[in-house]
Amino acid sequence: MIRRPPRSTLSSSSAASDVYKRQLIRHVPGSTEAQLLASKIAFIGGDVNRASTMIANCIRQDNTNSEAFILQAKIYRHLGQNKNADNSLGEALSLDFTVKDLPQYLLLKGTILIQDGDYTNALATLETALAKVSSVVA
Repeated sequence: MIRRPPRSTLSSSSAASDVYKRQLIRHVPGSTEAQLLASKIAFIGGDVNRASTMIANCIRQDNTNSEAFILQAKIYRHLGQNKNADNSLGEALSLDFTVKDLPQYLLLKGTILIQDGDYTNALATLETALAKVSSVVA
C-alpha cells in the first residue's frame, strides 16, 4: 500500500517547490548537500519517484553521508520496501554510529519492525524514540 500526501495541500506548493529545486541544483550542481535538500523537497512535495531518483544519484556521488541514507530509508519505507529501508538504515548506522540516538532513526526502525511482525522490539524501539523526544522537550 502506497500512502500519498493529500493533494489539496500539495497543489499550491508544488510549483513553488519545483522552482526551489531547480534553482538549488542550478546554482550548486555538484553539491551533494544541494541534491539532498532537493530530494527532501521532492519527497515532502509528494514526488516520491523523483525523490528516490535524486537520493540514489546523491548516494552514488557521495556514499559517506548518513543523512542521505536515512532519507533513502524514509522513501523506501513510504513505498513499503521494508527490506531496502532497513538496509539503508544499516548503511547510515555503519557510517555514523550516533544516528542510533536520533528519534527519526528510531521511529523508522520501529515502524519497520512493526511491518516485519517483531512487535516486542518495535515497542522497545518506539519507546526509546519517545523517551528521546520527551527528554528534549522537557
